[in-house]
Amino acid sequence: MAVDLRSGQVTRQDMDLTGVGVIAGTVTGVGADERAHITILPGQLEITELPRAGEEPWWASQVLAGAPVNADGSFRIEGLEPGTCTLVVMAVTTQAQTIEEVRASTRFTTAVVTVPAEGEATVELTLP
Repeated sequence: MAVDLRSGQVTRQDMDLTGVGVIAGTVTGVGADERAHITILPGQLEITELPRAGEEPWWASQVLAGAPVNADGSFRIEGLEPGTCTLVVMAVTTQAQTIEEVRASTRFTTAVVTVPAEGEATVELTLP
């Protein structure tokens, strides 16, 4: 889109700079005493293990978006740029008292998803 600017003239152009893509779906395997969260990272990444207790994950600076998983396992994330991304789903028990217990109880899975320019990508994920 081109905007013509001229000296002495006021020009206004409203623009929506947010993404239009949507990822929605469900996560199965979340226990009654667990809470799950979705993190979206750019591109196709291979995540094979979680960081050690107290360490930040190497991908933390790359997070595009995130959302909690609802009690029924559903989730919906809007405003994403179209393209390939990696979803990381982590579930941790609400009973954990220490960082070591959080680390020991965390389960995760990943999926590579293509966010469409229009419509939504639907994803079904199962925690191990």
